[in-house]
Amino acid sequence: MIFIKKIKTNKDLNNNIFGSFMIEPLEIGQGITLATSLRRTIYSLFSEFFISSLQIPKFYNEINYIFGLRENLIDLNLNLKQVIFKVLPKNENYKNLIKFQGIISIQGPVIITASHINLPKEIIKIINPFQYICTLVEKIFLTLYLNIKKTKYSLLINKKQKSIQEHNLNNYNLPIKKLNYKIKLIHDYLGNIKECLIIEIITDGSISPQRCLLEGIKSIYDLFLNIFYNLQNFLFI
Repeated sequence: MIFIKKIKTNKDLNNNIFGSFMIEPLEIGQGITLATSLRRTIYSLFSEFFISSLQIPKFYNEINYIFGLRENLIDLNLNLKQVIFKVLPKNENYKNLIKFQGIISIQGPVIITASHINLPKEIIKIINPFQYICTLVEKIFLTLYLNIKKTKYSLLINKKQKSIQEHNLNNYNLPIKKLNYKIKLIHDYLGNIKECLIIEIITDGSISPQRCLLEGIKSIYDLFLNIFYNLQNFLFI
């Protein structure tokens, strides 16, 4: 039986969370196979889409103030950067998807979190729905348009319209800051040589390393379960 054990977790002064996990015993060669699969899967799950810009009602540029909001534009952008998206690989449509739009449309006064973002749920979902975005303190109706796109290391073009201003979030944050692994040889209780896989994950604090690892394992499990199901159908053709 293979065991997964959390070795240690800690948080630094910048709220980055470090987590170290051990998976054992594995057969010789399984460590590198599992490690590379998990690494690519976790990065693709949590680093593929981000909020690139938002379209908001006209605000006062001098003080970056949006009427009715407690936060200014800078604070709003910082909070939006912490929203983490996860693609749903079961849906084939997401592979050709480059960008789409999420909408926050709500009546105040209210505390707005990531759960208030309306998304195409069959394609993508939010991992941290309780992430705080802003507070609408006035009894008014607010609509924010969030442009979400695939990660690209390039500058975003700023576009302006008459009644809508689009503000770019160029310096976006990826929730997975680092993911390393190492493999060491061990002996099982029978004295056979096995492998121990140690995975180290550092996140920006918006999601725990343990959640990243569990989501990665679940995604790989769902993939192989789907392949096995199709294989059964193939064998009976």
